[in-house]
Amino acid sequence: MISYGVLFWSGATFIGGLAASFRSLLMTRAMVGVGEAAYSPAASAIISESFSRRIRARVQGIFDLGMFIGGAAGLAMGAILAEWVGWRPAFFVVGIPGLLLALAIVRLPEAPRAPSEKNAPIKELFRIPGYVLALISGWFIAFAGHSYVIWGTEFVYRYKGFSLRQAGTLLGGIVVLAGVLGVMTGAVVADRLAQAFPWGRALTPAIGFLVSAPLIVGALHAATRTGVLGCFFVGSFFMTWYHGPLTATIHDVTPPRAPADPHPSISRFRLRNVLSGRERSFPSPRA
Repeated sequence: MISYGVLFWSGATFIGGLAASFRSLLMTRAMVGVGEAAYSPAASAIISESFSRRIRARVQGIFDLGMFIGGAAGLAMGAILAEWVGWRPAFFVVGIPGLLLALAIVRLPEAPRAPSEKNAPIKELFRIPGYVLALISGWFIAFAGHSYVIWGTEFVYRYKGFSLRQAGTLLGGIVVLAGVLGVMTGAVVADRLAQAFPWGRALTPAIGFLVSAPLIVGALHAATRTGVLGCFFVGSFFMTWYHGPLTATIHDVTPPRAPADPHPSISRFRLRNVLSGRERSFPSPRA
């Protein structure tokens, strides 16, 4: 699934450089999102299965750093390439390596599973209140977080007196540095709070967004370049606290599998506990 996702979005990226109209460009960019949506759940699930639950937010945060650094670095690289050779070659440059990596991912080994294990029914997931709320909040978090990352360069270029190269390199550098610090700080805070009370991980993104919101608004209205960059840096630091904790929270409240053991009544009893909130999730074998 990971390989197919990378292959799909890399191919869509490459084809985007051949787009002949706005409609075709829009379609290829939408297909990139389809590939990314297939990749992330499979990769994060493998990571949660491979590490102890006590450090779940931290390992998910490290995983998210790769996507975050790549996306932020793309702001700088894209701006430089667009100014140097045009926007079409930029799609080709980033699309080809992805196709090669997709072929390499096929060789990754699958985690061993017991023959008796089976997946929990999808309909049962939507009976878990914590899962539904985390899912909905994740949609809004991703919308808010990606909007300023995607449009921040264009905004400071048009309205704050930055050249296209300055907008890409300066804002991209700030997002990378603040994001790396913020992602790992939020992950560590979330794991520490989770040891103190059940919803410690879920509280961490809320704290980060409440602190970051006025700072991001301040960046949009700052009158000087220093003010814009300073507010963006501190705001990005707190806004990126959500990366590791959100995925870890979803995995905390989700039963990975309903075990098909010789005592099905015990499995049903444990599943009812998860659905009612008395048990947050089925414990990992390595927890």
